[in-house]
Amino acid sequence: MDAAKRFRESLADLRKRRNWTQEELGERTGLTRETVAAWEQGRAMGEAVNKLVAVADALEVTLDELCGRSTRRAPELAVAETVVALLGDRLHKIITETINRTVADGTLRPADWIRLAGDQSSVLPFGDGSRSGSTARKRRRTETP
Repeated sequence: MDAAKRFRESLADLRKRRNWTQEELGERTGLTRETVAAWEQGRAMGEAVNKLVAVADALEVTLDELCGRSTRRAPELAVAETVVALLGDRLHKIITETINRTVADGTLRPADWIRLAGDQSSVLPFGDGSRSGSTARKRRRTETP
């Protein structure tokens, strides 16, 4: 399938997924309904699309790169990166302080670290489902040195 055919099929499909008419897409982009219809029906734009794709292929880049656009990131990744950027140092400090307090008050002794290293489910908040976190905490509190 050539690029022009893929373009017109994608254009129509993406417009319909948003439940937009050709007129609505035209209003949002500054095009007329007639132009949108001509592009979707392959009466216009076909050769230009083929040429743009040929240039991108020759340069081994995407059309976004050719047009100077960056690719979109998944929203989840953007949120995670923002959280890390905003809270990364603070979370690291909180985690470090919590571990230090836990060791200092004897709830978790350094000797336990070696034993727990082989039993990851007892130190992970959700574990593998075989043991709840509260059971693991209760067991650690009742053990004698």
